[in-house]
Amino acid sequence: MATSVNASRINVNVADLQIDKILNSNYCFEQRMIYAVSEGTGVVVEGKDRLELYKDCVLKIEAMERLSPHLQDVCRKLASELKHPGPVTCHLFISPEGSKSFGLHKDPDDVFLYMVKGHKGVHYR
Repeated sequence: MATSVNASRINVNVADLQIDKILNSNYCFEQRMIYAVSEGTGVVVEGKDRLELYKDCVLKIEAMERLSPHLQDVCRKLASELKHPGPVTCHLFISPEGSKSFGLHKDPDDVFLYMVKGHKGVHYR
């Protein structure tokens, strides 16, 4: 079931994500938080020196709320607004133009999508 959220209450921009800082730090790689996704399959990116191998893939960075107090606050606000009883986590997807993340699938959790930059076609039922 789709639920409406007041998107004006969610204030996230590209600078908030600190992507360069994350991709240049060893922490996320050591914690196995970064995946390359191609044709619906994700593989752990083993280190920042391996990123070049996945330049045409979608990158997924899990648990962004652990890396940013701002995103942690956004997750708390979403949980409150949606009256969600469990934890709200934030996963970042960086998609090269024309790339596909996942084909048709079912997520085991409730999902809220928020596009920071660009556009992407998303179909849901």
